[in-house]
Amino acid sequence: MQKIKGTIHHSASDLVNFLECEHLTALDLINLETPLTQAEDDEQAILFQQKGIAHEGAYVEHLRSSVSSLIDITELSRDDLKAACRLQF
Repeated sequence: MQKIKGTIHHSASDLVNFLECEHLTALDLINLETPLTQAEDDEQAILFQQKGIAHEGAYVEHLRSSVSSLIDITELSRDDLKAACRLQF
């Protein structure tokens, strides 16, 4: 969940989180307006993050080698989400 130019944008994960726990969604909405204090990442959390990033990177590389056209919208400006969604294939 993120707020861009005053508009809240939800991700697929936000929808899953809402189905699992409405309170989590309420906390996420509060966090958009008034960021909540977050715990420091411990060694295990950092390891999980590194493994997850490596896994996602390997999958993107697999896609790049498997398909004829792949557009990585993370390379586009986050402020221009509408333009990123209107990409021509």
